[in-house]
Amino acid sequence: MDISGYVVNLMSAAVAVGYMDQGFERKYSGYRRRALFTAACVVYFVTVTFLNWLIPFESVLGFCYGIILIVYAFLALDGSPQDFLVAGLLWVLIALISTYGVYGIMGIFTERDLDVMLSAEGEMLLYASMAALAVKYSLGKVVSVFFRKQDNLRKEDNWIVAVSFLL
Repeated sequence: MDISGYVVNLMSAAVAVGYMDQGFERKYSGYRRRALFTAACVVYFVTVTFLNWLIPFESVLGFCYGIILIVYAFLALDGSPQDFLVAGLLWVLIALISTYGVYGIMGIFTERDLDVMLSAEGEMLLYASMAALAVKYSLGKVVSVFFRKQDNLRKEDNWIVAVSFLL
């Protein structure tokens, strides 16, 4: 894995942990909040990097990402355990849909099989990973609107950002 792969993994970690933060109120502020957010990003990053090193595509092991987010939510966010579980599982679904979707569409345009796309390297991997990251971010924003307990103006703002970014 080259440096761009690590950068994409780091961005993926920030997007995933930020997804949980968007949907729920935070328990802490200041140093403790930043420390928990950073720790969750590091654990997510290490997990993503290790799984990418181990196998070309995580598939079922992608549930590890949901588990990391659920643990983070219990430690750093206010909300019900059921909501944390649903949000974590939805993230796994978002990750699978965005990755398979982007790699599938790129495979159609490049006339390559999905297996070939999932094991791609170099620029093709970078482009596909960045596109999948954009889709994850967009879908995460859409889903986080449902968990958010704030005023309607903020919800409308999130919808506008999420839908326009997705398009």
